[in-house]
Amino acid sequence: MKNKTTENKGCCQQEIPVCDDIEKSKFHGGKIIMNKRTAGVMFCLIAGGLFAIRYIVAALFMSGVSSWNAMNFAAGLEYQGNGLLIFSIISLVVGIVYLVRAEIEDKRK
Repeated sequence: MKNKTTENKGCCQQEIPVCDDIEKSKFHGGKIIMNKRTAGVMFCLIAGGLFAIRYIVAALFMSGVSSWNAMNFAAGLEYQGNGLLIFSIISLVVGIVYLVRAEIEDKRK
């Protein structure tokens, strides 16, 4: 890596190193590219978070109930609907697809 030095025009005259060479594989036109493995893992983490939030929301619905049992908790899950469950399943499938594609492309190289 080549370094150039420039002078700072501030109150103290210091030399600041400036890098000329930047890895072309990680930095393209000012944008950092995320690979498929990282995207797949992130989608899987989002799926896990959405799945956990579903149960946390059901527990919050049940916070005002005087007695807890499985039927009341199932009613709390049913009350909130299936939106979080559907989004978590979609996110999990997308994450797995990204991970599988990354493995396939890695084996082709």
